[in-house]
Amino acid sequence: MKTLDQIPPTWDQLLPAAERFQIAMGGAAILDKETGLVWEKNPEINSQLWADVGTLCTAKTVGGRKGWRLPTLSELSSLVDPSRNNPALPTGHPFTNIYFAQGGYWTTTTSAADSTKAWYVFFGNGGAAIFTKLA
Repeated sequence: MKTLDQIPPTWDQLLPAAERFQIAMGGAAILDKETGLVWEKNPEINSQLWADVGTLCTAKTVGGRKGWRLPTLSELSSLVDPSRNNPALPTGHPFTNIYFAQGGYWTTTTSAADSTKAWYVFFGNGGAAIFTKLA
C-alpha cells in the first residue's frame, strides 16, 4: 500500500469527504488529498476589501506556519460541490466557520477585462462573480 507522500495529488480524482480531507497542522488546517492544497480549517471573516484580505493572509500564522496566500479562482472553486447549497461544500467536510449566508471569499484571480476587479466565490450556492477590488 502506498502512503499519501508516495502518490502525488491529481485534480482528476473525486474522493468522498471522509477520504478527501485530512486534518493537519495540529487541527488548524485541512489537507485536500484531491488537489494537494492545504486550507485553513476555521477561516476568519475580517474584511471585504481585496487588498486587505490579501495582506491579512500573508501575515497570518496557522498551525504554527506562515506563508499563506489567497487562492486562485480554480483552487477555491475546487472545494465547491455543485450539487449542494448552504454550504456548497462536500457532505462531511471538516471546515468550520464557513461564511455562506450572504458573502463569500476573494481569490487572487483578477478579471481579464478589468484589472480593478477580482473573482469572488460564494459557498452558499457555489457560484462565483467578479467584484471591484475596492468595493
